[in-house]
Amino acid sequence: MDNQIEDPIDEKLTQEVSEIETRRERWLDIREYFLPLVRRFKGLDLEPNFDGRDINLSFSGDKAKLTSVIRILRTNGFDTDAEAPKANSNYWSAYFTNAEDSRIQFWISFSSTVCRMVKVGTKMVEQDVYEVQCD
Repeated sequence: MDNQIEDPIDEKLTQEVSEIETRRERWLDIREYFLPLVRRFKGLDLEPNFDGRDINLSFSGDKAKLTSVIRILRTNGFDTDAEAPKANSNYWSAYFTNAEDSRIQFWISFSSTVCRMVKVGTKMVEQDVYEVQCD
């Protein structure tokens, strides 16, 4: 019987290094096309993240910031099948894909920072009623 004990921590670290190397190789393959967009998002103080499949943009802000992000994507040939953000919703997310180069999608996850609870009426039980309103 072999008395060697497996090292699960070393195995996990080796696996993580291998996954990072695979992501890096994938990024280097698509970098020329996607780097200009990533730089534009960095210019908006966003932190794009590449998980090996998608470029993820998770951010918060106001309507103008969300509009800027969508404009950058659309003017560079990206589109989404997702519904438009709903009025008075404080969260929206969507995948954006480019028809010419669909190797990578952008995943947008947005939270509004300008929503507030506003009293809009009163219930029969004399309880205040609020709804989220976003500017």
